[in-house]
Amino acid sequence: MTTAPPADRSGMLTRRARLLSPTYRLFYEQPLQLVRAAGVWMYDEQGRAYLDAYNNVPVVGHCHPYVVEALTRQARTLNTHTRYLAEQPLQLAEELLASMPPELGRVVYTCTGSEANDLAVRVSKAVTGGSGFIVTDFAYHGVTDVLAGMSPEDGGPLGPGVYSAPSPAAAARLARIVNDLPAALARRTGALEREEALRMPDLAHAAAARAGLRLRAGLRA
Repeated sequence: MTTAPPADRSGMLTRRARLLSPTYRLFYEQPLQLVRAAGVWMYDEQGRAYLDAYNNVPVVGHCHPYVVEALTRQARTLNTHTRYLAEQPLQLAEELLASMPPELGRVVYTCTGSEANDLAVRVSKAVTGGSGFIVTDFAYHGVTDVLAGMSPEDGGPLGPGVYSAPSPAAAARLARIVNDLPAALARRTGALEREEALRMPDLAHAAAARAGLRLRAGLRA
């Protein structure tokens, strides 16, 4: 099912480059044009479905009917801030706190991940009296000035008092890959020897084995 007429991709890319900051990056050599989503699926302008295993915003699925109805109902009723008395912020706070340890007794609402992390930095400084932070390599925490200095993923300089360290999970995962590589190559070679149509040339096998040995040696070093 086609959900929208085919778009001029080159024209959209030109307009995007002219209108949006270059910090907005696109995925893929041929960027997807997505026009709608539902549940775990996202759809392009031709109606082609893509399983969404990336986006972390719609944690209950895209366009969940309950969420859409609640947003619509509230937008039709009242859309303001917490400087007035209102029942809904109190109800949400009660539900959130009921799911948390008793040491957490107050709620502060934020609109974005950057705002939440920036507030967490301020709270941690106030509570500890410290000013230093350790982040993992390739971490991303937000777009504010402070958080950009804690986000080495973007390739920018670290902020004052910020130190980076390798991710323990990433190091362990790499070690497992390197340790498993010889056995994986052996299994692959054996399978290909039994299946002539997909036989790996000896030269390619040797090159892959050498690459695995170099990777192992580099990790040990």
